[in-house]
Amino acid sequence: LGASSGRVVRLIVRQGLGRAALGIALGTGIALLLVRPMAPIMFGVAPADPASFAGVTILLLGVAFLATAVPALVAARVSPLEVIRAE
Repeated sequence: LGASSGRVVRLIVRQGLGRAALGIALGTGIALLLVRPMAPIMFGVAPADPASFAGVTILLLGVAFLATAVPALVAARVSPLEVIRAE
């Protein structure tokens, strides 16, 4: 209440991307641990291919950004007075 729309968007996006980055870091660590047992079934890709890991990381961060930015922009457009009246 009382924050500018830009601050609301930044807050929501920052929190969402922080959680996504934590999940991606944990998932990457687990994937690196499990990649050696899966090496025999992987064809045409090195088990710990840096390009694959980087590509997936960038893709997931992009999806997380869109998944947080779109609702944040919608929330920033709503008048605080309308929210209070709805409560």
